[in-house]
Amino acid sequence: MRIRILVLFLTLLLSPYSHAMEKTIVVLKNGERIVCESDRIKFANDASKLSIKRTPTSKFEKIKKEEIDTLMFLYKDGTIQILCNIPYVFDSDAAKGDFSHPSGTRFGDWLQLVKKGHLTLFYTDHTMDRGREYYLKKEDTDYAISLYDNRGRKINKKSKKAISNYLSNCPKLSAYILNNDIETEEVEDIVDEYNKWIERQTE
Repeated sequence: MRIRILVLFLTLLLSPYSHAMEKTIVVLKNGERIVCESDRIKFANDASKLSIKRTPTSKFEKIKKEEIDTLMFLYKDGTIQILCNIPYVFDSDAAKGDFSHPSGTRFGDWLQLVKKGHLTLFYTDHTMDRGREYYLKKEDTDYAISLYDNRGRKINKKSKKAISNYLSNCPKLSAYILNNDIETEEVEDIVDEYNKWIERQTE
């Protein structure tokens, strides 16, 4: 019995890739694209470095988080998860109209892409009780803004003010956000409405 267990352990250990690794495309901030397998990132604040193997027989490499722009995990079930390393402004600063101090990317969160457009929506999942948080990024800024809800129900007042300030170039939508209760599920609707408005301006 012990021999069988040892053989199974050695088989897993010596297999080309660990079962915990995923097919990945790593896009670096310098534009380089690396097709590899890497450790899966499960939570927003996981990993200041990413472990990768370029081929089954190559040695592990570690890439610093601040060198990475985007990770694309290609799962066996056909789904794709896209994580971006983007600095973001806290809602408390954005609510005051201050967008000048984005958090550093090294210790920031991995932002998971939800919907891409002129206004792009991301979210994060955390290991602690913070749960899910949302982020918005306009195409003409190199940072996102964070927003929070009250335990999964309504966007809190500070975040409403932050979104309103960030989307002030769309006055009607900005005023609506500021003057109404915004349910969490309405965030995607806000993204859609902003993107439609931008499209109308460019027609």
